Amino acid sequence: MNVEKIQKINKLAKTLKDTGMAKTMDEAVKMAEKMIAKGEEALQEEIEKEESFEEEEKKEPFILKKPEKKSEEVQEEISDVEEEE
Repeated sequence: MNVEKIQKINKLAKTLKDTGMAKTMDEAVKMAEKMIAKGEEALQEEIEKEESFEEEEKKEPFILKKPEKKSEEVQEEISDVEEEE
């Protein structure tokens, strides 16, 4: 385990202990380790989702198509329908 990770765990563990979420420092450290691991897993999942999205976009890019009708034409059709009712 690297120094940065140990420092993160210790800082979080101290906060958990100080706020009463953990009764003992040992319990706080275990909780902190689990919380940090879950956070890292979630971050990795998001990175993988983003990479997957980028790969899909390369295969089939999203292309905006020009509308078939102009907004004035659509508005005229709406008016016609309203008049018929």
